[in-house]
Amino acid sequence: MIENKHYLCVFKSRSHTVLIFSLFEEEGKEYFQLISTPCSLQTGCGYAIRYFHKSYKDVILKKVHEYNLPIPRFYLGERIQGNIQYKELKD
Repeated sequence: MIENKHYLCVFKSRSHTVLIFSLFEEEGKEYFQLISTPCSLQTGCGYAIRYFHKSYKDVILKKVHEYNLPIPRFYLGERIQGNIQYKELKD
Protein backbone atom coordinates (compact mmCIF):
# COMPACT_ATOMS: atom_id res chain seq x y z
CA MET A 1 0.00 0.00 0.00
CA ILE A 2 1.33 3.44 -0.94
CA GLU A 3 1.11 6.05 1.80
CA ASN A 4 -0.09 9.42 0.54
CA LYS A 5 1.27 11.32 3.52
CA HIS A 6 4.28 10.99 5.80
CA TYR A 7 6.53 13.13 7.97
CA LEU A 8 10.29 13.59 8.07
CA CYS A 9 12.65 14.67 10.82
CA VAL A 10 15.94 16.04 9.46
CA PHE A 11 18.97 16.88 11.59
CA LYS A 12 22.02 18.75 10.33
CA SER A 13 24.23 16.00 11.74
CA ARG A 14 24.31 12.41 10.57
CA SER A 15 25.36 11.25 14.04
CA HIS A 16 22.35 12.96 15.65
CA THR A 17 19.98 11.28 13.21
CA VAL A 18 21.49 7.86 13.75
CA LEU A 19 21.59 8.35 17.54
CA ILE A 20 17.91 9.25 17.82
CA PHE A 21 16.86 6.48 15.44
CA SER A 22 18.93 3.85 17.27
CA LEU A 23 17.46 4.92 20.63
CA PHE A 24 13.96 4.40 19.25
CA GLU A 25 15.01 1.10 17.73
CA GLU A 26 16.35 -0.09 21.12
CA GLU A 27 13.01 0.89 22.69
CA GLY A 28 11.15 -1.19 20.09
CA LYS A 29 9.50 1.81 18.45
CA GLU A 30 9.22 0.33 14.99
CA TYR A 31 7.09 3.15 13.60
CA PHE A 32 10.22 5.19 12.82
CA GLN A 33 12.26 4.47 9.68
CA LEU A 34 15.77 5.63 8.79
CA ILE A 35 15.80 6.77 5.16
CA SER A 36 17.93 8.87 2.82
CA THR A 37 16.94 12.51 2.92
CA PRO A 38 15.15 13.38 -0.34
CA CYS A 39 17.37 15.46 -2.62
CA SER A 40 14.57 17.97 -3.11
CA LEU A 41 14.99 19.13 0.49
CA GLN A 42 18.68 19.96 0.05
CA THR A 43 19.12 19.99 3.81
CA GLY A 44 20.52 17.84 6.52
CA CYS A 45 23.04 15.09 6.63
CA GLY A 46 21.80 12.61 4.10
CA TYR A 47 19.59 10.70 6.54
CA ALA A 48 16.11 11.43 7.81
CA ILE A 49 13.69 9.76 10.18
CA ARG A 50 10.34 9.01 8.56
CA TYR A 51 7.11 8.48 10.47
CA PHE A 52 3.43 8.41 9.59
CA HIS A 53 1.60 10.09 12.47
CA LYS A 54 1.98 13.79 13.25
CA SER A 55 1.93 13.15 17.00
CA TYR A 56 5.27 11.29 16.78
CA LYS A 57 6.97 14.67 16.34
CA ASP A 58 6.47 15.21 20.08
CA VAL A 59 8.11 11.83 20.80
CA ILE A 60 11.14 12.90 18.75
CA LEU A 61 11.34 16.33 20.40
CA LYS A 62 11.20 14.78 23.86
CA LYS A 63 14.19 12.59 23.01
CA VAL A 64 16.03 15.55 21.41
CA HIS A 65 15.60 17.58 24.62
CA GLU A 66 16.58 14.61 26.78
CA TYR A 67 19.89 14.32 24.91
CA ASN A 68 20.35 18.11 24.56
CA LEU A 69 20.56 17.97 20.76
CA PRO A 70 19.84 20.80 18.30
CA ILE A 71 16.23 21.01 17.18
CA PRO A 72 15.79 19.26 13.80
CA ARG A 73 13.60 20.39 10.94
CA PHE A 74 10.29 18.65 10.33
CA TYR A 75 8.55 18.18 6.99
CA LEU A 76 5.23 16.92 5.71
CA GLY A 77 5.48 14.87 2.53
CA GLU A 78 2.35 14.45 0.42
CA ARG A 79 1.91 12.49 -2.78
CA ILE A 80 0.32 14.83 -5.32
CA GLN A 81 -0.26 13.57 -8.86
CA GLY A 82 2.29 10.80 -8.35
CA ASN A 83 5.05 13.04 -6.97
CA ILE A 84 5.95 13.64 -3.34
CA GLN A 85 6.04 17.30 -2.37
CA TYR A 86 7.52 18.46 0.92
CA LYS A 87 6.48 21.37 3.10
CA GLU A 88 8.42 22.41 6.20
CA LEU A 89 6.37 22.35 9.39
CA LYS A 90 6.88 25.49 11.45
CA ASP A 91 4.69 24.75 14.48
